[in-house]
Amino acid sequence: MLSREDGMCGRTCWFRSGYESHRRILILAVLCPLTITAGCSRWSTRRAPPAFFSETPTADEVVAMINRNAERAHGLVAKDLDITSNQVPVPLGGHLALEKPRRFRMIVKAPVTHTTVADIGSNDNEFWVYASPPNQRASLVHCSYEDYGRVQSPLPLQPDWIFESIGFMPLPLGEEYVLHPGNRGTVELVSSTTTPQGQPASLVTVVQLSTGYIVERRLESLGQSRPIARAMLSRHQKDPISGVVYPTSIAISWPEQGLDISIRLDDVQVNPRFDPYQAQELWRLPRDQYVVDPDAYIDLGAGARQVRPTRPPQTRLRPPPRRSLLSEPDVP
Repeated sequence: MLSREDGMCGRTCWFRSGYESHRRILILAVLCPLTITAGCSRWSTRRAPPAFFSETPTADEVVAMINRNAERAHGLVAKDLDITSNQVPVPLGGHLALEKPRRFRMIVKAPVTHTTVADIGSNDNEFWVYASPPNQRASLVHCSYEDYGRVQSPLPLQPDWIFESIGFMPLPLGEEYVLHPGNRGTVELVSSTTTPQGQPASLVTVVQLSTGYIVERRLESLGQSRPIARAMLSRHQKDPISGVVYPTSIAISWPEQGLDISIRLDDVQVNPRFDPYQAQELWRLPRDQYVVDPDAYIDLGAGARQVRPTRPPQTRLRPPPRRSLLSEPDVP
């Protein structure tokens, strides 16, 4: 969480939001970006300077433009998240926080009752999805990043796509990128990747030539006519302090699931300072925070792990375990 001087309340009390089931919620989290309209004067005839020196930039120049912005970004907090979906009859609200490289937290609250129906999070080692849809049992699903590649998961999107979608993660250098002309003054930067199931795929990053902003991300499976997932990014905002540009509106499409989500994010703070102790609470798996039946507490990687050889017993005595400050669940 944030320190007091950053204007945040303690622990995770400021997260508020709406509704979803596991796969849809994780996809929502995986692509989770933001909103605030970037205004421009209709009376002004001045044009912003071009983002590139040439009207036909090279792939290296486009990668460099994306990476310059990503290197300025370290984290983000959004206190007011609005969500609409073709599969949810009511609008949802929410709050989220993220910190590079893999720390993410979004808590979703139902409208009117403000009960927690989802908690999506990630730290450096694992990610999780808590879901409590109406009239259904609550469940908590988690998986380590080490095991995720071996899991035959129905989720085609990797959690790392959260940061990649909003442009906070730099593109790897030394890889082969192909640049194609796009529509409406854009270019498409294509790189090879794989799905979590190891299937070959392409990651397409669409960049607007006039601004250098990322306006679309697509994950495409080779040989398929439609993308696995698509994120349309718009209404970009530039943080006046850090200079970080980030999208403030996103439209997510997941054709295989027939899922469309629109996300708007308000009251945004870029590169916030997280209090070290509160950050431990924020980025940890909420094992004791929710009431979940034992059979609904699922480790996706448990069946995929290889059996490790056992070590011979050691005669060295171990000290008694020390009680952690985080061992007791929070009292609401």
